[in-house]
Amino acid sequence: MDICLSIATGVPVLGRGTIQGTALYLCLEDNYQRLQRRLFQMNAEPIENLHFALAADKIGAGLEEQIEAFKKEHDDLKIVVVDVMQMVRSNVESSYGSDYAELIALKQVAYRLGICILMIHHMRKAKYDNPFNMMTGSTGIGGATDGNFAL
Repeated sequence: MDICLSIATGVPVLGRGTIQGTALYLCLEDNYQRLQRRLFQMNAEPIENLHFALAADKIGAGLEEQIEAFKKEHDDLKIVVVDVMQMVRSNVESSYGSDYAELIALKQVAYRLGICILMIHHMRKAKYDNPFNMMTGSTGIGGATDGNFAL
């Protein structure tokens, strides 16, 4: 949410400059009360170019079209954050092929529209020296995406 707020207001994200624009946060595990509470805790004022959605279609079953339609209405769209990835997955089984296929579809949308699509994804509870080994799912997730970071 903070990344979306920062882009909507044009302030740095993680110490890096941003280009101000519209941000769409798909907060798919939230409800209105939790969303409002989180915004209140951040002392966020209403911002015209910060948008939220509590529901979205699945990858391959309408999500790509929803993002494209939103971009048509908001030509300065910079980022779509999906919180969390599992909520938009069509496949419940995780294999390299299915993980890669789903994410490459969103990557193509991002390239076509000139936007960033940031997927928030859960980590395993087990500890590894390499944090990327802690991501749930297959290595297809890292293979299909342009970048990954672990928090």
